[in-house]
Amino acid sequence: MTRQNMRRTITLERADAGIAAEARDPVGVCTIDARGATMKISATAYRLRPEVSYKLALAKANGGAVWAKLGAMTRSGVGKWEFRAEMPAEDIRGTSLSAWDFNAVLIVSGNNAELVGYIDGPVDWRIRERKSELVKPAPSPESEPVPEPEPAPIPEQIPEPEPVPEPEPAPVPEPEPVPEPESAPIPEQIPEPEPIQESVQIPEPEPILARSREPELERSPDLAAMVLRTNELHEVFRSIARKFTEELSELTALASSYKDAPAEESRDGGPAPAIDRIFDENTRMRPFRETNPKAEGVIWARIAVEELALLPLDFVRYAQSPFVLSRYYEHKHLLLGRGSDGDLILGIPDAYDPRNRRLPESLGFSQFKPCDGETARPGGYGYWLMLIK
Repeated sequence: MTRQNMRRTITLERADAGIAAEARDPVGVCTIDARGATMKISATAYRLRPEVSYKLALAKANGGAVWAKLGAMTRSGVGKWEFRAEMPAEDIRGTSLSAWDFNAVLIVSGNNAELVGYIDGPVDWRIRERKSELVKPAPSPESEPVPEPEPAPIPEQIPEPEPVPEPEPAPVPEPEPVPEPESAPIPEQIPEPEPIQESVQIPEPEPILARSREPELERSPDLAAMVLRTNELHEVFRSIARKFTEELSELTALASSYKDAPAEESRDGGPAPAIDRIFDENTRMRPFRETNPKAEGVIWARIAVEELALLPLDFVRYAQSPFVLSRYYEHKHLLLGRGSDGDLILGIPDAYDPRNRRLPESLGFSQFKPCDGETARPGGYGYWLMLIK
């Protein structure tokens, strides 16, 4: 007998119909595909207990009950169970029934059903053994009608409520008078303030490092030595600052004396300018190996830092410059040149370092000229030059 092809998808739900469903209840789905003499069946279930073995079964209820277990389900993931099989569509598992005869799908553990799904509507079932009957529940006896309660009699006249007496107001006590504060007595004579001492000796502060880290200094000799060395350096810096201040005052006074001193007579009988005296009396120098014939006409002389007061420039700016003073004390001289046109050139001795160009350039020394006449190279000796007009 040729049967029509069939494909059905059945939703599986928890078998305990009398218990309210929860969000974490097990669920599943089963697909039956019967074509000719072959039936393919697949089922997937979730949230089943991992420690229990489950099987897939088909059941038919028609007065009595016939069902067959198709095979064990396999666990393929966390909380996921599967069953897939292909079998004859007729005489399934020796029950003489075909795929078109069953009306329920079950997932069972032993003789207990976890999930159930119906094909043509719900049927009552209970698994007892391999071929169990689906037991229909006994009809519940008809409940006796509950008599309706008699309504309470309504009184003919509702009594009026008794009036509630108004409470008497509590007496408000009068506030007690607040006593006025007594005024402080005015002294007959105000004492004069004590005179402030004119001379107050302020103790010199202790070294910060030594005072703030006394406990650590006692435990670490190396740290104590480092702190002592730091305090010695501070004292050296303070002495240098005092010496610089004293020398600067002397330079300023010397510059004033140069400007106020009467001019000496020159060789031709006229007054001798101060710049002429520099080139006449100071030591002449040949600081450069000249390769330019035009530059050979420049006369060079050694000068001291205090002689900057004789030049037409801002003496205080250059005499207080750390760049000028540090190079002067290192090389013991400055350089002054005069060209054939009378222009003056001031030179600061230094070892060339292209990274430190900004400081001399900020003072007007825009050119570094090496002593060997070659191109300036790092570490080469020469002079920073500035034209004085």
